[in-house]
Amino acid sequence: MIKSYSADFETTTDPNDCRVWAWGIINIDDLNEKYVGNNIETFMLQCQDLGTCDIYFHNLRFDSQFIIYWMLTNKFEFSSNSMELEPLEFSLLMNGSNTMYNLKVCFKAFTNKKGKYIRQCVTFKETL
Repeated sequence: MIKSYSADFETTTDPNDCRVWAWGIINIDDLNEKYVGNNIETFMLQCQDLGTCDIYFHNLRFDSQFIIYWMLTNKFEFSSNSMELEPLEFSLLMNGSNTMYNLKVCFKAFTNKKGKYIRQCVTFKETL
């Protein structure tokens, strides 16, 4: 079963210094599993360490801007094939009015002992 988490960012409001200054992630099924940090870099590293999971944001449309910017400045590329993302690829699902429903990120992939190709992807989802 894929783990599910809830996450939130605190960001600055200064247009000349727009950044994540605090973040938190908590496991929805185990409230003792929680993580905090103070920049987008540590957030993305933590997401990678979580493995394949779903992370829910309230207002993903806003928070995803920081995630997408981080990915584009860290050699990730957009892919329209969300079912078969390769490492360092991401896809997104949004409607014509820019409502973000999910953002899927593939951090790495490997072949397990049985020869099955496993993709490690985190899917950020909207709670609304």
